[in-house]
Parts: sequence; C-alpha cells; structure tokens
Amino acid sequence: MAEMIHTSMFIFLILQCVRGFLVDSTTPKNPGVITDKHYIAVMDLLMEERQARHLLEQVVTNLQQKVQSLDQKNISKHAQDISALKLQVNGLVATCSLSQTNFGVLEGKFKDLEMNYTLLKDENQILSQDVSILRQTKSVVSMEHLKQQVQATSNKVNQLDYNNMVRNQDIIAISNITRQNQLDVKTIDHKLTQQITSVETEFREKSRNDTVVHRELTEALNLKIANLAANQSTQVATIAQKNYPVALTAWNAGGDVTIGGEIKFNEVKTSTGIRNLSAIHSTGTFTAEEDGVYMIAVTVNSGTNDSGFEIHKNNSTLSQVYIQGTAGDNDQSGTSVVSTELRMGDLISVIASGGSREKGIVHVDKGWSTLSIIKI
Repeated sequence: MAEMIHTSMFIFLILQCVRGFLVDSTTPKNPGVITDKHYIAVMDLLMEERQARHLLEQVVTNLQQKVQSLDQKNISKHAQDISALKLQVNGLVATCSLSQTNFGVLEGKFKDLEMNYTLLKDENQILSQDVSILRQTKSVVSMEHLKQQVQATSNKVNQLDYNNMVRNQDIIAISNITRQNQLDVKTIDHKLTQQITSVETEFREKSRNDTVVHRELTEALNLKIANLAANQSTQVATIAQKNYPVALTAWNAGGDVTIGGEIKFNEVKTSTGIRNLSAIHSTGTFTAEEDGVYMIAVTVNSGTNDSGFEIHKNNSTLSQVYIQGTAGDNDQSGTSVVSTELRMGDLISVIASGGSREKGIVHVDKGWSTLSIIKI
C-alpha cells in the first residue's frame, strides 16, 4: 500500500512538470488542468503494472521451484548412484583383498607342494637305491629264511590277536560284573533307604511316646513332690507344735469363792510359751494356745469345813477333790493331777465345791493354792 502511494505521488509530480497528459480525444484544451480521467488512467496503469509484476513473480517462483526440484532430484539420483558405486567399489576392494589373501594361501600351499615334491623325489631316489640293493642281495638271502621270518611274524600277530580277544573278553566280563555290582548297589541303597526311613519313623514314634511318658512321669513326680512338700510342711509344723514348750504356774489371790464359782489363779509366777498372759491375769483361767497333751496339777488350801474343788475342761469335769471334813479351824490342802489332750481354744478352770452349806462359800488361802500346767 505504501508503494502504491509513493508511485501515485511520483506520477502526480511528473504530470505537474509536463503540464499535459493526452489520454483520449476528450482531454481538456487547457493543458494545465488534471482531470479525474487522468487519475483513473494512472490507477489503471498501476493496477496493470502490479498484476503484471505479480504474474512475473509467480512465474519466477514456479521456475525457481522447478529448478530446485530438478536439482534435488538430480542430486538425490547422483547421490544414490554414487552410494551404489561406492558399495560396488567397496565390494570390489573386499573381493580384491580376499583374492590377494587366497593368492597368498595358494602360494604358500604351492611352496609346500614343491617342498613335498622335492622330499618325495629324494625319498623315491632312496627307495630306488634300496630296491636296487635288495635286487642285488636277493640271490644271497634265502627264501626259506624269509618264510620263517614271515611265519614268526604271523605267529606273533596271531598271538597278539588272541591276547586282544582275551582282553576283550575280560573287559566284557568286568563290564558285566560292574553292571551287576551297580545293580546290587542300587538294591542295597534302596533297602538301606527303606530301613533308614523305617528306623526314623520308629525313632520319631518312640520319641513321641517317650515325650508323652516323660511328661506324664514329670507331672506325677511333680505332684508327688508337691504332696510330699505339703506333708513335710504339715509334719514339720506338727513336730514344731509338739516340741513347742508350754508351762505355767500361777497362784490364787486368796479369799472366799462361792460354791460353783471359779477359783481364779491370776498371779502368774512362771510361764513358758504362753503368748496371752494378760488373759490369765484378767480371767484366772487357762486357755490352750497349742494342740497337745497337757499335765495339770491343782493344789487348793482351805480352812472351810467340807470344802473341795473340781478341775473342768470346758464344761466337762476331769477330777473332783475333797479337802477336809469338820476339823475345826485347821487349814487343809487338796491336790489333783490330771493329764488330758487339749486343742487350741480349750478352757481349763477350777471350780469350788462342797464348803459350808450355811454360808455357801469356800475360803481359799493365798500363797498356798497353785495351778501348774505343762505341755508334755
């Protein structure tokens, strides 16, 4: 577009300088005036020139493309031909190299043949000389001697054949023995495998049974050991309990005791193995703290006529003692010794009996009445 504007301006300047432009017969008579027809004519010329230039460019472009296409085809064809020629040349070079190599090998073989021919020729000459010598000595050597040598040689050959046959038979026999030995080895191996499998099965079964038996024996032994330990503990406790010493000596504080009442021995003089002495001090009676056999000795001194006492185990009477009759005011003593088996918690008490029927009491003298208990 810019090119067209520049061209139009250039033509306009030319027309101004020329002062006239004849297009057709209708051109104005005044040459200094430019009409529309001048512009239209100029524009038509420009368009035609542009179209012509465009056509020329297309023609030139087509020609260039054709030339390039032809050049490329020629170049490709020449390149292919050159590649083919190169391949052929390389093949010829390789063939030539191979031919040269083969020629070298053939030349070496030919030289070897020449050498062999020379050697054969020399050997032929030597053989010819030997034959000549043999022919000359033929008359000297006896034919019988030659026959003997041939016979001896034949005998040796026969002996060798026989030995070879014997060796072959020995080899066949050894092969048969070896084959039989292999079969025997396979049979023995199979039997051994079966025996080993059987032994392993029996061993596993025996091991399983031994394990069960061992477990049962172990459980039984553990149970017996536990029972023995429990029994031993019980026996040890029993023995310790039996061997645990228990002894007591206590006095009565003195005074009157109602008939049927307890004579209390709450002044402890000696004690061994008694844990609850405070109970004896408060109650004046003996409560067994350990199981066992006990010896019980009671002495009561009283000045009451017709007095007596009883030893009780819990609520049972173990002994009865009558102290004195109507002997005045003289004090008399009564003693009772008993033995009994006591369990833990059993109670030993001394009960007043007899005594003055009028007063209903038994007087007990202090210091002269004692209770002694010992576990035997």
